[in-house]
Amino acid sequence: MKSLSSFLGPLSNTTEKTIQSQPIIFTLIILYQGLFSGNAIKIPQNLRYLFNSKIFRFMSLMLIAFSATKDIEYALISTVIFLGVMYAIKTPEERETQGII
Repeated sequence: MKSLSSFLGPLSNTTEKTIQSQPIIFTLIILYQGLFSGNAIKIPQNLRYLFNSKIFRFMSLMLIAFSATKDIEYALISTVIFLGVMYAIKTPEERETQGII
């Protein structure tokens, strides 16, 4: 692994330092991973109805963000940024039918 580390070192060292020094960037990565890699299992019906609640969805996002930061303020800021980015990339039709969350 030393040769791989030597080869990727200039890129990985800078990237790792940036991510580790910026909790919001790390939290955005965790939010993305938590939301979009969730296709591996199907949500049980008893839990699915809770996701109809915008408050429950927002709190779920906050919990994912909090698990990354261990800081409520960073979790809140990261969640709001993440939702803003997701809203910005939605089509006008998606914005109308889905809203921000």
